[in-house]
Amino acid sequence: MSDCSGPEDAKVVIIGSGFAGLAAAATLVKAGFKNVLVLEAKERIGGRVNTTKPFTENIIEVGANWIHGQKGNPLYKIAKEQNLLSEGACASRNMCLPRSVSSRDYFFKEDGKPVPKKIVDQVSSLFSKLTDKAFDDELAPKHRDLTLGAYLDDAFGESPLAATEDGQQVFEWCKRTECTDEACSSLYEVSASQISNYTALEGGFFNTLGPGGYRAILDVLLKDVPSETIKCNAPVKSIRWDLVKEGNCEDERCPVQIVCENGQSFEADHVIVTVSLGVLKEKGATMFEPALPANKLSAIKNLGFGIVDKIFLFFEKRFWPEDCEGIQMVWKEGPEDKDVYDSLSEGDAWKTTWFKKITGFDTVARHPTALCGWITGREALYMEKLQDSEIGDTCLRLLRSFTGWSVPAVSKMLISRWGSDSQVRGSYTFVPDGVDGVAAHKALASPLPPKDKSGGKRHLQVLFAVWLFVTISSDEDYYKLLGISKEASTREIRQAFKKLALTMHPDKNPNDATAHEKFLKINRAYEVLKDEDLRKKYDKYGEKGLQDEQQGGRYESWNYYRYDFGIYDDDPEITTLDRGDFDAAVNSGEVWFVNFYFPRCSHCHDLAPTWREFAKEMDGVIRIGAVNCGDNGMLCRSKGINSYPSLYVFRAGMKPEKYYGDRTKSGLTTFAMQFVESKVTELWQGNIFSEIDRAFAERIGWLITFCADTGDCLEPQTRRKLAGMLFILSLDTKEIYAQVLQHLPDLEILTKSSFEVGKVDCVADSELCASLYIQKPCVAVFKGVGIHDFEIHHGKDALYNVVAFAKESVNAHVTTLRPENFPSHEKEPWLVDFFAPWCPPCRALLPELRKASIQLFGQLKFGTLDCTVHERLCNMYNIHAYPTTVIFNKSSIHEYEGHHSADGILEFIEDLVNPVVVTLTPESFQELVKRRKSSETWMVDFYAPWCGPCQALLPEWRRMARMLSGIVNVGTVDCQKHHSFCQGENVRAYPEIRLFPQNNNRRDQYQSYNGWHRDAFSLKTWALSSLPRASVDLSPEDFKRKVLGGKDHWVLDFYAPWCGPCQQFAPEFEVLARMMKGTVRAGKVDCQAHFQTCQNAGITAYPSVRFYPHIGTTRRDQGGEHINSRDATVIADILRQRLQQLALQGKSSKLKPENSCISISSSISTGACVAQLPPPVQVHPNFLHFSKGEEKGGVQSARRPRAQMFGGRNVQGLWQHIKPFSSPCQSVRSSLHSAQCVCPGMGAGTGLTPWPPRGHQDTLLTLASRIRALEENPSVA
Repeated sequence: MSDCSGPEDAKVVIIGSGFAGLAAAATLVKAGFKNVLVLEAKERIGGRVNTTKPFTENIIEVGANWIHGQKGNPLYKIAKEQNLLSEGACASRNMCLPRSVSSRDYFFKEDGKPVPKKIVDQVSSLFSKLTDKAFDDELAPKHRDLTLGAYLDDAFGESPLAATEDGQQVFEWCKRTECTDEACSSLYEVSASQISNYTALEGGFFNTLGPGGYRAILDVLLKDVPSETIKCNAPVKSIRWDLVKEGNCEDERCPVQIVCENGQSFEADHVIVTVSLGVLKEKGATMFEPALPANKLSAIKNLGFGIVDKIFLFFEKRFWPEDCEGIQMVWKEGPEDKDVYDSLSEGDAWKTTWFKKITGFDTVARHPTALCGWITGREALYMEKLQDSEIGDTCLRLLRSFTGWSVPAVSKMLISRWGSDSQVRGSYTFVPDGVDGVAAHKALASPLPPKDKSGGKRHLQVLFAVWLFVTISSDEDYYKLLGISKEASTREIRQAFKKLALTMHPDKNPNDATAHEKFLKINRAYEVLKDEDLRKKYDKYGEKGLQDEQQGGRYESWNYYRYDFGIYDDDPEITTLDRGDFDAAVNSGEVWFVNFYFPRCSHCHDLAPTWREFAKEMDGVIRIGAVNCGDNGMLCRSKGINSYPSLYVFRAGMKPEKYYGDRTKSGLTTFAMQFVESKVTELWQGNIFSEIDRAFAERIGWLITFCADTGDCLEPQTRRKLAGMLFILSLDTKEIYAQVLQHLPDLEILTKSSFEVGKVDCVADSELCASLYIQKPCVAVFKGVGIHDFEIHHGKDALYNVVAFAKESVNAHVTTLRPENFPSHEKEPWLVDFFAPWCPPCRALLPELRKASIQLFGQLKFGTLDCTVHERLCNMYNIHAYPTTVIFNKSSIHEYEGHHSADGILEFIEDLVNPVVVTLTPESFQELVKRRKSSETWMVDFYAPWCGPCQALLPEWRRMARMLSGIVNVGTVDCQKHHSFCQGENVRAYPEIRLFPQNNNRRDQYQSYNGWHRDAFSLKTWALSSLPRASVDLSPEDFKRKVLGGKDHWVLDFYAPWCGPCQQFAPEFEVLARMMKGTVRAGKVDCQAHFQTCQNAGITAYPSVRFYPHIGTTRRDQGGEHINSRDATVIADILRQRLQQLALQGKSSKLKPENSCISISSSISTGACVAQLPPPVQVHPNFLHFSKGEEKGGVQSARRPRAQMFGGRNVQGLWQHIKPFSSPCQSVRSSLHSAQCVCPGMGAGTGLTPWPPRGHQDTLLTLASRIRALEENPSVA
């Protein structure tokens, strides 16, 4: 921190958003702490509190259930003050208590006979007295060194009740119930004397909550915690607590560095760690740097952390008596019998004993037909590995055999699995036998560093445990680990991993000590290969390239992989879409019905069987897709998906339409058929010949079904589906459709002398195919400017991919490169993508290259080189990973390292053409930064190329530099290249961001950036805060005198201090003020302080930007001119255009507009056209399918009808009717027509960007469907 004014300025990071973490955050915020951040590993907050509504509007507490005690309990105080407690007694038995015995409990023995109530009351009363002695520290000397189980056995053995079989069995039931309270596997592992250290608060032990449950208390805490304070999905990887940095005050700060799994890192003065001890027991030995002190590690190891699970059974109707509040099961012998328990192994013995740890089934508040079973310890962990159906069947068998009642089938189930939850690993602590619980808790809670080594300052408070993702390192080949080829698609990777997960999961291999380690390896391989960016790094650098990426240390339970993972991967009728192919699919022209789902969503699983049946029903009629929003969160958010499942129909040119009806097959089918274009004609004696002749005249074929009144007729909807299939020409067809295609004429065979639309036989014309390096069947688009300018399709053979490629390629300017046209000595700049067709990230990049080529047309040429065909050429340029994108600019070569997107490429090229970030050396740093002018400000990023967070920062750093261009100078220092220099500048961690301010007597003084976020906006805001303001605050008098009555142009920001968007816009307005300095004055009006002024100006929303031009002696209107933008650059352009209009006012009537052009801009350059242009030149592209001889089936036969629609030999007829556009300064690009505007005297380097397509572009599909109409009726053109 650069300011040491008080403790409330300290940065505090809280790890974990359970009640401890949120209470700490709320307390700090109330106390005035300004810099508080909560990091939560899960998608939800609450920790081991999980209030849910799975089946009805009433809650279920999957985790914590009650408030224990009243006096001194802050949770009870909140619940009491906010009226959140349940009405009635504080210990209502209707909340399924696991420990106390109710008079309304029904006890049954294993043979189905009820246990006498008198015996139950006597034994449970004695058991309570014995446990109370232990809790009250009143044990006899002979019992103090015993385990709790041994003490209870000895004490109960002295009672006459122990002599009876019923008494002994009820006593064992009580011991199993006590295990639930202690969260232990056995009372023989719990210290009898140590439980007295538990502080029991006065008041009701089980205080039940109202309809809102624990979530209601959580909401109360959240009121005091700003939403931006909590960051979910942020698992912590490591905590460095030995850093020491110099502050701007006399004392030393010892910041803690926290690194998250996603590469984000944070520095803080204090860290409060509040997550599960179970996770700390598993990971804590490796996550702290340096390692934790021995006393802490010992405490973590020695304290017990057990599992308590709940089994909720829901029935259609209640089968137990109205006065029954619990069905308790008394076993003849159970796992709590010491001799039986000690004889158990971790193997098959658990299969016949795990369910004996279920104490019984209690009624559930607000769910009259539900029961809750309790299970704990190792038996609970074993249960978690079982399928829900097996657990449900076992519970039904137990209920029926113990009670003898007619128990109906279970309608629904909800089962907690806290032990298998990798982010919890249990429920709560207990003190094992032989452990000093007080000392262990004290050691665990003590701060780091110890007071004797930190001068009394407390920098890290460990309250419980820490979440960590473990780093997995393996020298094994990831592709071989999963048993896949390097050409594997994302779906194939997912399928291979699921197959391995179901057999190798530790839950399925409890006797294999290495199962966990083995599974981590395949999990790591899957996490890397499914991510296109990580896959590229791995292909290029191996595991060395992943040192900053820690995916794979977290995995789910076996049940997740069995039931939730890849729900539709095995359904051929359903296409699983991801971000790489979604847009291509829905924009292909076909109708898509897409299911956006989440793996853990119960409603999604309920829909799955229906969705599969619906997909089979509609197979070939429309496309059925599914998107896993768990894996494609960004895609789903971009489509506005905020609930699951969400069902949408997509079609190019149509706004997506959501389905709101019943999720039944008939409802889905009826809805989908609205979007099927089809025509079914009823033929009869009076129209059959005229209808057939009319269709033949239009070159339309017929498919006729004949049937009699007696039956065997196609249903009306079946006829509509078949007509729709033949209309849209789907790839996946029914038997009738396939037979019809056999009767369609084949595509025209084309040769090198005649290229339009069709196919090339590479056996008959091998010379042509060899010259184009075509070695296997493929589809290619020739751009109409010669045989050598073409692009080959490398995507999936699915029709929607081919269609999308065709439409994109004819508009784009991407060329398939070969040795003959490789730009090794070209004078013009080229972007070359070295790729392999089998590489999924490569295929995902190709459409982005096409988008970028359109934007950069005339400034940069684009080409792709297939390294599987041109291996020698790729080796010449040292290409070792795909895709590798390189910019060739004469003698300069630049490798692209940004995101695989058109925007990323555009930004990278812009930085090359107009670099805004200065690469600093030690010498230039001294000259430019240390000896800067008093009016200059510098921001410098000290980085290392191998540093993951540094690489993530670079695009944001460049973006920020463009935002601050002309205001703040921005530079970078490569600390790997200039290591000694960085050490001399006291750079100890990367990235290190420093700001060197203006007007500073000490030129070497700087401010370090310690913000949470390293995005361009946050960095820009921080930089501008160090500069003197360029805008001025205006009072009502200033507004009247200077703005309305002055002689300057003004742009004003009307804002309110409490308005969040206003605060975000404030730095942007400062940039605007500096951009327009000397031309337009900038002012701000506080509408909270000067409400009347804003009201008179007509301000109804904040922030509002208004322009007040000076127009001579005329008094300006109070409302000004509204500017609907919050982008400084856009606003500046609008202001400049407005000023030009004002300057020309009075003269415009003398100008002739006939040769005027509209000024245009792109992200690279801007330009204006002032002369009349010649008509565009017609260009004739070709869409070809290359095949070998009479190849049948596969891609060729599936493409045949679609290729005919692209035009075939009718293309010439189309071109006869397309007229050149002759209007000045216009250009048109359609799928079959490519042109550009070129102003006389202006070459390729002038910065002129071609005019973009205007209006609706005719696509290949639309044009082809109109060919016949144009030939028959030329007037249509």
